[in-house]
Amino acid sequence: MRLRSRNILNETPTPSRRRRAAPETPQVQTQDEVKVLQDRFSLDADEVPTVAKRPRRRRKALSTVDNKVGEKPNSGPMFSPEHCVFSYSAASSLSEDEENEEVFSPFTFIKNIPNRSQQSRPVSAVRDIPPKTRSTPAATLVLDLDETLVFSSLNVIHDAEYTFNTHFQDHKYKVYVILRPYVKEFLQAMTKHFEMFVYTSAKKEYAEKIVDILDPNKKLFRHRLYQDDCACVLGHYIKDLTVLERDLSKTVILDNAPHTFPYHLMNMIPVKSWIGDQEDRELQKLIPYMEKLVHADDIRNVLKKRTDHFHRLLSED
Repeated sequence: MRLRSRNILNETPTPSRRRRAAPETPQVQTQDEVKVLQDRFSLDADEVPTVAKRPRRRRKALSTVDNKVGEKPNSGPMFSPEHCVFSYSAASSLSEDEENEEVFSPFTFIKNIPNRSQQSRPVSAVRDIPPKTRSTPAATLVLDLDETLVFSSLNVIHDAEYTFNTHFQDHKYKVYVILRPYVKEFLQAMTKHFEMFVYTSAKKEYAEKIVDILDPNKKLFRHRLYQDDCACVLGHYIKDLTVLERDLSKTVILDNAPHTFPYHLMNMIPVKSWIGDQEDRELQKLIPYMEKLVHADDIRNVLKKRTDHFHRLLSED
């Protein structure tokens, strides 16, 4: 029997009646409108069955406070409520002028990234990573959460699959969550071949509830890494694969924002950002590809056959 969605606090997220209709993709108006990562990779004669869209404009502060319980937000430059809860990988607040700037360029960000040797690894992440055992799969799969496996919002989704409350700076927010089509089938298939990690730049208080939805019995993911396990570089949170202490030749990343792994582009499969389209089949199409990729001696040698725009950055990876 399907249950209605309801507010909860410190409880397991609650399923609701049915999924909402797919929202429209936001349109970005810019003269330099370049599609990012729209070509596909190849594995021998096969194409990688996924593609990433160009990044969207940074989201502005919500114009209403219907989704927040408590006081109204302060005026002036500030974090938007969604930025506070989800983080969006940016580490600093945005002024009104900054929010009106052109679309963030992942290419410019990666080109300007400091040398890897100048960055220190997050101590908390290194300390908590479980050691590899004999029963652990040889290959490693690192997964992002938001717009890769799920879509969540502080705006009301009337038929959200899950809802839960989270807190930030003494305010309570209600989060609405829908799952990407075939996400459960994808995770079940991948756990047979990969040691899986969640690595997100979102705050732990929010993200761990999302992971609990995907893995309620804690059997799918070997470990979970959050914002505190990221490094802050040029005002953005980035993810460092070396904290996992796994063989990079057998490690693959699935993320809708490749610039969050600027030092590991050759391990990346950039997936199309998902914001609610119920006709989406990206994860379903990825299953047979990933089952073939896992047998590669060096996953990076396969993925560098890509023909997307990131190929021109690989020589600097």
